[in-house]
Amino acid sequence: MEYFKNDARRSFWSVHVEAWRRSGLSKRKYCRQHRLSGGTFDRWLRHLIDAETLKIRAELRREERRERLRKKRSPVSKDQRCRAVQAFWAMHVEAMRWTAAAHVGLADIGRDGGMVPQLIEQRNGALAT
Repeated sequence: MEYFKNDARRSFWSVHVEAWRRSGLSKRKYCRQHRLSGGTFDRWLRHLIDAETLKIRAELRREERRERLRKKRSPVSKDQRCRAVQAFWAMHVEAMRWTAAAHVGLADIGRDGGMVPQLIEQRNGALAT
């Protein structure tokens, strides 16, 4: 509807609809006082209210989405998250140690590396000869 897309008309009727809402008068009295057509006023009222309703619904949807994202984003406290990161890296380092032990041929090494350096030297010496 091209008629409702005209910015000048839209602003004219938006001002009147808002003024009518604030006035407390009936639609009929307001239209008489301002010499407006009752039918045209009703048409613009329906059109503008539909547009406002769509804006309000869109804003509510955006707000609900923000709230859902906020809840998803931080389900765990920062302290628990920090501990989880520390545990992850501890497991990662431990896995690296086990990989090194398996590479050298050991099944069990201590935290300090145990005999790994000595075995690597022996292995390298055996490979060189």
